[in-house]
Amino acid sequence: MRNWPFAGRRRELESISRLAQDRAARGVVIAGPAGVGKTRLAAEVLTRFPADRVTVLAVRATKAGSGIPNGALADLLPSHTPPGVANTLRWTADELLALGGGRLVLLDVDDVHLLDSHSALVVNSLVRSGRARLIATLRSGEPAPDSIEALWKDGHVHRDDLRPLTERDVREILAAALNGQPDDAAVQHLSAVSDGNALFLSEIVTSALACGALRPEHGMWKLAALPPLAPRLVDLIHNASGRCRAISRPSWNTPRSPSR
Repeated sequence: MRNWPFAGRRRELESISRLAQDRAARGVVIAGPAGVGKTRLAAEVLTRFPADRVTVLAVRATKAGSGIPNGALADLLPSHTPPGVANTLRWTADELLALGGGRLVLLDVDDVHLLDSHSALVVNSLVRSGRARLIATLRSGEPAPDSIEALWKDGHVHRDDLRPLTERDVREILAAALNGQPDDAAVQHLSAVSDGNALFLSEIVTSALACGALRPEHGMWKLAALPPLAPRLVDLIHNASGRCRAISRPSWNTPRSPSR
């Protein structure tokens, strides 16, 4: 669904924003399962910093680049290391700081567990020395590089483990996305089949809207039986969990009645 709203995470946004700007630490790592909303939440946290006082450096770690030295930082660095550089770690850190133009550097690291070891050492050096702050996301269950894990274990950054969406969160998200109030049965069923996962919820709602199963009736959004799992959603579940979680046809297709 296009323009999926940021909603249902207001409490987390406030608390994590405070952690990110805590002067006693130097940033925050947001951990959680795939699709739970870590990246979107991190982006919202970054907006809480005054734009004229910070420089955000987007570091996008990938599985393909995890074995390449400075692979995650390649887009931020010159194409070649100058001849005669003896300490590449220091040179890399200085190059990144220079991009800040004298302002506070915020390292926005998505999927920090996929950082190559050299990029991880650079991030560690900048954060431990206080020359940069870290806003990072981490997939639960995935090992982070030792130099990154040391940052929260040694108290240099906070770690916050993001919980699944509650029914209250789902209701708030649906109301914002649909520009109207969902009924209790729709909230309960969508919360159950999405397992509190923001990405799954978005895909399920998109599918339900496309086939007319989710529609307004008498001033409320109501949910009829959903179609079979769309291939894209099956792929997302595979990618998120490493295996396809079984969602039984009865629980998938039949909305529950609101509890009384």
